[in-house]
Amino acid sequence: MRFIDRVRIEVRAGDGGDGAVAWRREAHVPKGGPAGGDGGDGGHVWLVADAQLSTLLDLKYRQHHKAEPGRPGGGGSKNGRGGGDLELRVPVGTSVYYEGEATAPGERPPWLDDDGISVEADDDDGLENVWMVGDRVVEAPDASVDEDGDGDGDGDGDGDGDGGEVDDDEEDLARSEARAELLELGAPAELVIAGETISGGAQRRHLEARRGKRRRARPAPRTPGELIGDLDDDGQRLCVAKGGLGGRGNVHFRSSTNRAPDRAEFGTAGEAMWLRLELKLLADVGIVGYPNVGKSTLISRISRAKPEIGAYPFTTLVPQLGVVSLPGDAQRRTMVVADVPGLVDGASEGRGLGHEFLRHLERTRVLLHLLAPDPTPGREPLRDLDALEHELRRYGPMFEGRPRVVALNKVDTTEGRELVERTRKALRRRNIPLFPISAVSGEGTEALLEALWRRLQMVRARES
Repeated sequence: MRFIDRVRIEVRAGDGGDGAVAWRREAHVPKGGPAGGDGGDGGHVWLVADAQLSTLLDLKYRQHHKAEPGRPGGGGSKNGRGGGDLELRVPVGTSVYYEGEATAPGERPPWLDDDGISVEADDDDGLENVWMVGDRVVEAPDASVDEDGDGDGDGDGDGDGDGGEVDDDEEDLARSEARAELLELGAPAELVIAGETISGGAQRRHLEARRGKRRRARPAPRTPGELIGDLDDDGQRLCVAKGGLGGRGNVHFRSSTNRAPDRAEFGTAGEAMWLRLELKLLADVGIVGYPNVGKSTLISRISRAKPEIGAYPFTTLVPQLGVVSLPGDAQRRTMVVADVPGLVDGASEGRGLGHEFLRHLERTRVLLHLLAPDPTPGREPLRDLDALEHELRRYGPMFEGRPRVVALNKVDTTEGRELVERTRKALRRRNIPLFPISAVSGEGTEALLEALWRRLQMVRARES
């Protein structure tokens, strides 16, 4: 199974159903009055954390998700059925970020097109400016017919209409009716005069004030990249898009002065947005080190994890999790250890594989720096330790103050044994204890795990 830890998806809540205009028609009931029912509310879109999932692969190849819309109201004061909610299951540890408003289906995502509102002019191919009203197309008046704004269409500013070709009375009437219809529908006056068009998103914003009194209060505007929420617990739910409200039927508009109302409300549109989902592994201990220092061998030794192990760099291409049980009370003395791909110099700037998976260390409570002898020129355990700390600092401030444990691996080799005392003395000047281990033979791993456990307990006590 491919490990996918970052995806972008489009979510659309269901639109509310329209209210109905209907009349009571029964035998022996003359003038029964209005009987139009309300439209149903649209369904919400929820994200649900599922401990059985370990990757976002299911959402990688299915980006567009829409909840069920509400049904329109009917006669006999029958209300429309509400739309069903849509639940999308994601792994535990998923962070949800706002990417931008979703426009009409098929339009470019917001991160590909920064210009969300576009004003388009007529071109030379005979295309006309239009104002979209639902499924209807209303022609916008041509800007060139009245450049002076006097309403006569000749552009001379005198209002007499004799400065150019005299329009037919029918054309003048059609143009005036088109403008009046646009203004009645809520089009901005300056756009009607100019004969310009605006995008569907802008049109919806201009028409919102005329859509009825039951419009759901709009949430506070979000900025791209804003964190909406984290799903850290199994079964946790997060509503990312709320459904629209159903419109009221004409039965609600009956009054003493209007006994036969012939109007009803439209249902409101559900929220629609693009989201970025990032999976950040939930682990107690994160193993940090250069490639080929034995991280995968160590996690396979202390847990039942079975990562790929090879005698070459970057064997680990995806993070690995392992559950470690310490001697004693096996149910209480357990911790989750994460092995991420090896870091290299410049990982915080995108070099190597470590940059893609550094975020998996953000939620760890303790960091384990794993060092090892390396024949590469310029490589030395203390220099590697300083370089790792430098990359963590450059990535972000979230690692400041986090407990660290330093271990020197491969002490079963001649090179490893020669480095133990020298490295220990150098770290002692920094008040950092060193744990020499051999991931292959298991030498020193028990003392290392006890040290990790003690620091983990300190962090848990501080959090509680």
